[in-house]
Amino acid sequence: MQQPNANRCIGESPTVGAPLRRAAQYLRMSTEHQKYSIDNQSAAIAIYAAAQGIGIVRSFVDSGRSGLSVTGRDALQELLRTVQDGKADFDFILVYDVSRWGRFLDADESAHYEYLCKRSGIQIRYCAEQFENDNSTLANLLKALKRTMAGEYSRELSAKTFAGQCHLFSLGYRMGGLPGFGFRRQLLDQDNHPKQILATGQNKSIQTDRVKLVLGPAHEIALIKRIYYLFTKEQMGEITIMRWLNRRGLFRGPDRPWTLHTLHEVLTNPKYAGTVVRNRTTTKLGSKRSPIPPEVWLYQKNGIESIVSQEQFVAVQKILEGRYVRNSSNEALLQDLRRLLHRKGELSVKLLKRDRNCRCEEVYIRRFGSLHNAFRLAGFEPRHDTSYVETRRRIPEMLKTERQGLIEAFCAAGAEVDSDSSTNLLTVNRQFTVKLVFSLYYRNAGGQWKVKLNKTPVPDVVVLCRLNSNGTLLDYFLLPTQDFAQTIFRVRAKNRPNVDVYRADDMERLIDVARRMPLTKLDDPYVQSDEPKKRSSHKRADRRGEDQRRHHWHVAKTELLLKRIARNADLMQCSVSALRQLLLDENMVNLLRAESLANIPLGLFRQLRRRQFKSAPSRSRAAVEEYGSSALTCTVAIRYLEALLGNANVNRYLRKYHEQILQDLDRVVEESRIPPSNETEADVMKKHMWTLAEK
Repeated sequence: MQQPNANRCIGESPTVGAPLRRAAQYLRMSTEHQKYSIDNQSAAIAIYAAAQGIGIVRSFVDSGRSGLSVTGRDALQELLRTVQDGKADFDFILVYDVSRWGRFLDADESAHYEYLCKRSGIQIRYCAEQFENDNSTLANLLKALKRTMAGEYSRELSAKTFAGQCHLFSLGYRMGGLPGFGFRRQLLDQDNHPKQILATGQNKSIQTDRVKLVLGPAHEIALIKRIYYLFTKEQMGEITIMRWLNRRGLFRGPDRPWTLHTLHEVLTNPKYAGTVVRNRTTTKLGSKRSPIPPEVWLYQKNGIESIVSQEQFVAVQKILEGRYVRNSSNEALLQDLRRLLHRKGELSVKLLKRDRNCRCEEVYIRRFGSLHNAFRLAGFEPRHDTSYVETRRRIPEMLKTERQGLIEAFCAAGAEVDSDSSTNLLTVNRQFTVKLVFSLYYRNAGGQWKVKLNKTPVPDVVVLCRLNSNGTLLDYFLLPTQDFAQTIFRVRAKNRPNVDVYRADDMERLIDVARRMPLTKLDDPYVQSDEPKKRSSHKRADRRGEDQRRHHWHVAKTELLLKRIARNADLMQCSVSALRQLLLDENMVNLLRAESLANIPLGLFRQLRRRQFKSAPSRSRAAVEEYGSSALTCTVAIRYLEALLGNANVNRYLRKYHEQILQDLDRVVEESRIPPSNETEADVMKKHMWTLAEK
């Protein structure tokens, strides 16, 4: 292994007793060569660091990872996040050479990641290269050349590997992958002598050994022949054959029933007729799997023993080709519907699924725009409105557009948004999560919209987007999940106050709680604010009298809502009181800035700046008007406190200097996790009616 040039450095070598400069080392090992092992890289970097007077404080290691892209390299991603977030406790990043940083096919990508570190004040040093990474003209030219050579090495290695695999394939050997139903993998030594049958999950251990496909057990071969017979002689469809096999317990393995995909693979793969095909798809150089034109496929005729005859396999392909959707014109599809209509007297999705001659509903939607259009062109007018099918098909695109608009609105408000496509969650400011859900109008359920609130992972806020019967957006319901113990939230055209408080014509209320303000030290914990002036005493007396004249039935309808308001107000008041005391500590403010926690939610900031905490409104009308915003504010504030307490440095500081405040904040977070009461409005109404009867 090439030793690092320990004596090449800028200026004089470090003096004895001088403080060590701090550095992190990045190590990557692919499977290409042993000289780039983790231990060898670490030893070479240690020699360089000792000569330069640098102390290695952290290590980021990617073992067995390709350098073609940053995908899958968790250590490199963590390193870049640490540097960009300003949490790096080091000044240098030590890498063995340019290729260990990455063999990116685009040299600019490697330069981009290095620039991200340089912009944050972190310098990258390549310990085994013969140039100093000092941003000089010579160093930049050599780096660009090295990056290009690293990517070109991957291209050349890919071409050589593919050529070797094609040669072995021409000799009749198996290059990899599962053998498929009815076949097994036979392990051969270098002289083509059989050694053993490889089980699922087993691989060859000697490089000179080879693998070849052989026929599997007799009962699997008999079952494949049975499938071809049912398809050609009995003229059974694929779905019918699949159900026939599964009902009789003729599975393709233990607890592995047949699926339409696996059955179609048996009927279309030419290896069952003795011809092995390779190079049908490609994933070269880390690219996405893409198909290859049939004219460049690699064929190996009579490479393995056939299970069915070539004539029988060709007959199956002709039958499938005649049923293939792309070869059917629109008129042929409509003719199938007309024949079904003539036999049954009506058309429906259920009849389409049962009829073997008709295509599935997605085909008709793709060809004619909707099932309603296809049925109408076939001469049938549905008695029921089928527009919901088309609306349901458009929901994914509508959801994508709405999510993108919400992300842009969050960013315009100064918030940070991370989108997770697998869970459809938006993480705002790294503190609370939001999920958009579209709900159709269910006419058969009494006219309602509904959404499930307990789908994992459970978000902090669910945005229910209500759709009209014609598929247009009606309004929004901004639902903090901590307010609900039930799993399903239902909305009707006319709702009670405890439901309407969450309704909004737009999402400005949600965007407002995502805004943040920089936190500063409070010289006076009670700062004069723009709190409205107190009302005169006679107006308060009039309103007090008005409150006393409220009816008991109205109290019953809003009592659950007022309980939630009082609970959230208590949590906010305790949070604001504790934070006010913390912000008198200048060291605490500096610590929050260092840990990227100095930007707090705008709603919490407003409460901190008020002379007095705004208590829960006593009148039900005020509760209805203000609770929608206050519930979101409380949710976001609690998530900020969780991030505050979850930070190790902040938690350690609070435990040492502010033990009582830490206990108060812990109590707030724990109480916020307690679900609300399952008591319903009917229970509350019944209780109040008994109270009236006793009086």
